[in-house]
This record gives sequence, C-alpha cells and structure tokens, in this order.
Amino acid sequence: MAGRYLGVVEVRGSNPRAPILESVKYFVYILQSLKDGSYYIGVTRNLEKRLKFHNRGLQRSTKGRIPYKLIYFEEYSDKREALKRERQLKRFK
Repeated sequence: MAGRYLGVVEVRGSNPRAPILESVKYFVYILQSLKDGSYYIGVTRNLEKRLKFHNRGLQRSTKGRIPYKLIYFEEYSDKREALKRERQLKRFK
C-alpha cells in the first residue's frame, strides 16, 4: 500500500485573496540502525526533525543503536490512516 497524499486544500472562505493552505501530512517511516541493522517504525509530521531526534539519542527505545538512516516512508493526510499503517508494518517485523 502506497502512502496517500490528497494534494492542496483550498481555505479561502469569503476572501478570494486569502492564502491556500497545504493539507496536514503524516509520515509512516522506517529507520535502520547502522550499528546493528535493526529497524524502527514510527509516525511523525516532520521526518527530518524526527530522524535527528533519534540520532541524538533522545528516543529511549533507540538510543543504544544509533546512528540510524531513513530507508522508507509513506505520506498520509489522515493521522488515523498513518497510525493504522504503522501498526500493520509493525506486525510484519
């Protein structure tokens, strides 16, 4: 199943010159430890920030296996769908 991105959502109301806002995105991601090859699966709204968080050792469950590299991600506009996909991927581990 590929991630789904629904594009741009227009939010203008009565003002036609109001900016167009991009839809909220959620990412399901898989990291691989460069230390031992293990995987970590999670959900975030900011992939770059989350990878840095892991690699700084701030995530208790992954800090003993840093550094990590991002090997896969899918993009979703709905948080529930992203969490559902995360659970599905974790069952495959």
